[in-house]
Amino acid sequence: MWTAVRWRNPLVGSERQILNEVNGNLQLAYRLNEALDYPWREWNEILKFLDANEKVPGGSGNSQPRPLIGYRRSDVRVSLSAGWTIQIPGRFSEAWEEDTWCGWDRDLTVWVTAFKNDRSASEILSDFQPDSDDIVAHETAGIFGKGSIGWVEENGRRYWRLHARSVHDGRFWLCTICFADPSERNLALEIWQSLTA
Repeated sequence: MWTAVRWRNPLVGSERQILNEVNGNLQLAYRLNEALDYPWREWNEILKFLDANEKVPGGSGNSQPRPLIGYRRSDVRVSLSAGWTIQIPGRFSEAWEEDTWCGWDRDLTVWVTAFKNDRSASEILSDFQPDSDDIVAHETAGIFGKGSIGWVEENGRRYWRLHARSVHDGRFWLCTICFADPSERNLALEIWQSLTA
């Protein structure tokens, strides 16, 4: 519950499996000792995410107020490769597809791929071909980034896409973030700019 549960409805089978496992473990623990102070609020949340008709057996609240369990209720920093990390919303699902890391929820998808190169940061960024006139750039702790945000229509789908590069010390990352709602623009930029080495 602290580290693996995404506190929302499951998007993939493995997330549903984790929720079922947590629910099963809580039920077993309760049968073994009904007197313990269980995380009733979180257990209720998990049952809602599972669309279960059952209710928690012992109650719906705690006698002692406490913060909700779950690091993934907040942003988390994820390790990529070669010492690089990225900060994402804790609710994101994650997967590796060969050398590309992918994180997503219902509204936003992030792909990040690493490359090693002997060219300078300025050379790598000068080769960047923007997708639109909406150019974005940043510099943080020796990491230089350049990208563009444009409206994309392909295969019957329409969405905004941030296409960007981040460069540091002979390595660069391609980062693509797709989002349907323009209000997600700032979040997309924050995620891209959170890449650190």
